[in-house]
Amino acid sequence: MKHPLTFYIICLLAVSCQEEVPVKGFYTGGWEWSQFEPCNNLDEQWWVTGDTVFFNKYDSLVKAKGDNSNLGPYVYLEVQGTKSQEGTYGHLGEYIREFEITRVDSIEYQKEIQMGNQKIKEKFCTEM
Repeated sequence: MKHPLTFYIICLLAVSCQEEVPVKGFYTGGWEWSQFEPCNNLDEQWWVTGDTVFFNKYDSLVKAKGDNSNLGPYVYLEVQGTKSQEGTYGHLGEYIREFEITRVDSIEYQKEIQMGNQKIKEKFCTEM
């Protein structure tokens, strides 16, 4: 190989250049917990990282609802971000993907989704 450095740079760029995608779903977070369930596959749980704007908005909602538990309330999200390949992510590797939020389009507290009921989430996803 004549130019190994060029090869490694191209490989690094290919891995790091992930496309931003719009995603809708449900988020809940707390101590060692940052879980997103996408509407198009509610069986998956993704570890959320990224945008401090999102985490500040979420924290404000938690405070406004008076939730003092370690696990905050579920919120419905419409966001933009980058999704990782399948693997192990987050606390103790419990999540199948990592999702880095880069833009928050909508964040809503919905009382009816607080119990984490799958059927209610499915209904909510189809109505939004």
